[in-house]
Amino acid sequence: MWEMWRYTFDEIEKAIVAVATPFAPLGRAIANAVRAILPPANEIKINSASTSGSGCPRHAVSVDISLDRTAVTLGFDEFQTFIGRRFGSSDRDKNCDIRLNVFYPGGYTFAVLEATYHGFAQLDAGVTGTFETSYSFPGSKMPRNGRAESSTRASIAGGGQLVAGGTYTKTDSIPTELRVLAPCGQNATMLIQTRINLSSSNSSAEGTLTGDDATFAFTHQMHIEWTRCAA
Repeated sequence: MWEMWRYTFDEIEKAIVAVATPFAPLGRAIANAVRAILPPANEIKINSASTSGSGCPRHAVSVDISLDRTAVTLGFDEFQTFIGRRFGSSDRDKNCDIRLNVFYPGGYTFAVLEATYHGFAQLDAGVTGTFETSYSFPGSKMPRNGRAESSTRASIAGGGQLVAGGTYTKTDSIPTELRVLAPCGQNATMLIQTRINLSSSNSSAEGTLTGDDATFAFTHQMHIEWTRCAA
């Protein structure tokens, strides 16, 4: 069972204090400054979520936001792909569009820093699984950095231990200059468009990307950075 990880600001504070010893007061001051730039967690909410696509039939997606509001985890129980002679082209390529209505206080904005993909793979040699996601804010004014969307991408190659099957965890980060900022301090619609594809260089090879437990077939965790809006 894969356990999702994230650093909370309590953990960051402890790390800073430890490094700053014997200058513990300085370490606490730095940690307090880091904490001060975060909006109050109780003022950040996901009001609603809607989904569409071949990889996420109705009620097949769960949405969870961490207590410190720096990670959003999407859980899919039917986002599964298959490739091989027994399957058609529609089985090897699935997509899911997710719209989140996010509420947060004035004076703040956020951006996706990185994404972590996790699931179970059984892939023959020559089979490759690819995960692609774009992030945008439809209907909002053009972000200050002039970009309309950002994206993450990861892949997994078959063969080796994956012939028998095993879990995978893949992470991709978004460079600072390519991150897209949410509208400043308001309700925002966040569109997350995820696609999973299986391809093969061997016509006789087979592969599946399915579930590693009875709960979810696939999870996609987004790590978020909150900042104050530019003056």
